[in-house]
Order: sequence, then structure tokens, then C-alpha cells
Amino acid sequence: PAVCLPAVGAGAVDGEAARVAVADGPGFPCVVKPNAYGSGFGVHLVHDAVALPWALAQVAALGQAAVVEAYIAGRELTVAAVVDDNGVQVLPVAEVFRPDASDELAALGRVGFTDRQSARLQINPPLAPQALAALQAATCSIGQVLQCRDFYRVDYILSPDGGLYFLEVNTIPGMSERSVFTQQLQASGMDEGAFYAGVIERAWKAGSTAPRRAD
Repeated sequence: PAVCLPAVGAGAVDGEAARVAVADGPGFPCVVKPNAYGSGFGVHLVHDAVALPWALAQVAALGQAAVVEAYIAGRELTVAAVVDDNGVQVLPVAEVFRPDASDELAALGRVGFTDRQSARLQINPPLAPQALAALQAATCSIGQVLQCRDFYRVDYILSPDGGLYFLEVNTIPGMSERSVFTQQLQASGMDEGAFYAGVIERAWKAGSTAPRRAD
């Protein structure tokens, strides 16, 4: 369960209304994050209703509406895929490890997630064969349903009991040296130059055949 709360502007919810909406929806603990941001910026784990207004204020400072979701304990996993003329190729799984913030959570009732650029990654983490197969199958299916092109990345939580929870799709993942997608692409053994050349070529072909507006 999740709710979207306007955090800025005339329609912004006040603290009490937000507490009621979250208590009746996802409940506590919950995750509060901006509606349209990336790399973990502005994402907070909120333990109770007392800390909720503070987290909403952090999202409001980014000029975003706040999405509040139920917190799911487990392993943070992300899976990328490449889509080309040969079909879909799922890249190696990456696991995201964030610094321990249990003391801050206990003292303040909330904690800000470390942005993904500074979190530690493990490519090809140990996974049960059935979990790996489920991640790969889900990533292919999600990409097909959303008609993702060229490349994309899907984020999940794998709970201690083996439940797999889909979080979101990044349709244009980062491509810097430190980006998760870049590390997954390198670990796959694919030729990076050939991959990016293929993306550009397919985009050029798609653009050259698209209907043009009459002046």
C-alpha cells in the first residue's frame, strides 16, 4: 500500500492529515520519498508518526509530492536488462548495501537513506537459484509490459522469507563510471562501445522513420 501526499503548494497536507493518511494506508514504519527524483535523494525511513512531518519537509524542500510506501525489510536488489535486435539480455544482479543507521533510527525515529551513488554495491551477490530465476523472469516481464527500449533497470526488495517485491523501473539509468548500470554492463562481459553504438543506431533509425510535422 502507498499514498501520494502533496508536500508543496496550496494543496499541501498538514502534519495531522498526513499522519492519518499514512496510518490508514501504508502504516508505520514507512518509506517517504519524492515522486520524481532518483539515486535515493530525499528518501527516508520513518519509524513512527512523530517523525513523519520532518520527512515530508525534506521532500517539500525538493519541490516534490511525497510518495509514502509501506516499509519492507529485506535485501535491496537491482537488475538491469539490455534490449536489442536479438531480444532481451538480463545483466548481472547488483545488491545495494547502505551504512548502518540503526542508532539514528532509534534516537530520532527516522533516517535518511544514503544516496545510491555513495552506497556499496556487490555485483553477482549470493542468491538461491530460485530467487535468481524469479528476478530474471520478473525483469523481462516488467520490461515487456512497459515496452522498455534499449536498456532499463528494475529495483526490488527480497524479503527474508523469499518474497520478491517490485519497487520501480528506471527507464534511463545512470551511465557514469560509478553507476549501477555501468558496473552491471561491465560485469556482463558485453562490449561497451558496441552496446552504446547500438543504442545510438536504433535511436537514429527510429527518428528517421518517425512521422514529421508539416510546417
